[in-house]
Amino acid sequence: MFEFLKNSFRRRSLRRHACNEPTGILPLGEVRTVAVILDAADPSFEDCRQALRAFFSEHKMKGDLFINGTDDNNRKKEQNWFGQPSAQIISHLRDMRADLCISLLRDASFPVEFMVKCTPARFKIGRVQLPGSPFDLVVSDPAGQALSQLESFRSIRQMLEKII
Repeated sequence: MFEFLKNSFRRRSLRRHACNEPTGILPLGEVRTVAVILDAADPSFEDCRQALRAFFSEHKMKGDLFINGTDDNNRKKEQNWFGQPSAQIISHLRDMRADLCISLLRDASFPVEFMVKCTPARFKIGRVQLPGSPFDLVVSDPAGQALSQLESFRSIRQMLEKII
């Protein structure tokens, strides 16, 4: 019963907050702002964060990192009872008007789905496709391997640099 109620609130919240702006593949030269969703539990978290900052600097981009899964107490402050990220996170995602949104998480949890669907980013990249197919590009792990966030980011970076 509780799961049904929780899922009902999730669907209603997504309908209310989802961004319906068209998305598509953008050349790297048109990207000025980037929103990246990271998993703090990934062993390559710190190295990935440094690689992202270097990437932003190299390409003269403004980037914001949204960190998922730091600990249970922090997660309770950042999400409501059915998993929706806080109003502060949602408004920041919307207000930054990112050109590119990258999710480096391997899971399809509701908070990640909510953030991706609510951002008005013009180009969205992820590691697994979410319900409703919000990603324009999905870079999945090779069969039988689980790549770290850093390895996935390197693959995404190579693809982005090839788009002219």
